[in-house]
Amino acid sequence: MLQLSFQPYKLKKIIGLLFVVTILSAPAKSADLNNDLLDQQYQEFSKYFYYNAATQNAPIFDNFTTLIQAMQKRHNHQQKIDAVILITANLELIQHNVDSPAVLGVLTLLLEQNEWHSANELFNAIQRDSNKTIVSNARFALAKHYIKRDKWQRALEYLDGIAGDLTEDDSDYANLMQGVALQQLKKHRLAIDVYEKFSLTSNLHPFTTLNLAVAYIRQDWWTDAHIAIEKLLKQPDQNTSDELKNRLNVILGYSLMQQGYYRNARDSFRNVTLDSQYTNQALLGIALTAISQNNYVGALNAINILKSGQGNDLPSEEAY
Repeated sequence: MLQLSFQPYKLKKIIGLLFVVTILSAPAKSADLNNDLLDQQYQEFSKYFYYNAATQNAPIFDNFTTLIQAMQKRHNHQQKIDAVILITANLELIQHNVDSPAVLGVLTLLLEQNEWHSANELFNAIQRDSNKTIVSNARFALAKHYIKRDKWQRALEYLDGIAGDLTEDDSDYANLMQGVALQQLKKHRLAIDVYEKFSLTSNLHPFTTLNLAVAYIRQDWWTDAHIAIEKLLKQPDQNTSDELKNRLNVILGYSLMQQGYYRNARDSFRNVTLDSQYTNQALLGIALTAISQNNYVGALNAINILKSGQGNDLPSEEAY
């Protein structure tokens, strides 16, 4: 997720940043330790593999522009391993040209291929010898690398103080990542401060509103959450996709149900489209609110739809 301007196809990647509640447990922490160990072992293998490949048959360039063209050609032909071998063999030349914006594409490719050894060497050279704008964009790339790996604190370290050096869209995206990282670290008040600064005209406004509402709910400020969601749902916005509206309606419905507003909650659940990934959550919400209103026929209708769908998600299991 390193174009320097916001593109529509980024929306899928942005949706991956939408705050999801996680329950930290001993098995989860154990899995994290195993993942860290596997990643460390992979990095050792990666360093050995690329170093040996680079010293055996990779061409050596004396012109930076020609090198970038050769790397880009391999990348465009989906020869990413060959491109990384090329980078490894010519890393010294690249480090001597860290004042060129092209180094950001090199760093991005290394991070995408999880070749941390060369990426770290290049990043250190950028921090040492390049200008402030390129340094901030390189830190932005590192932050996205750590966000993908749920390394929230590390991501925050790289996001600190860089927004002013990025393009407007990337600056918004960096702030969105900062808010998500803070939420995942249970620092909801700080996340709220980040989200409340977003402009209404920002391409990311619908996504920050969703995360803001979740942060409000975590602080038990459910009235503020409801107002934020309902306001967004009433506003026509080309960046508010149907699926994002479905997600908003599900969050609003369960929050209303928790506060005892069962009729309003059912109306919110009913606004979820039938072909959504959130449909089963909405059906379960309809069943639970109907039961709370002693409308057992309505509850059974929703439950039977869930059971007949033969889904394997939690709402389908709970239907029984």
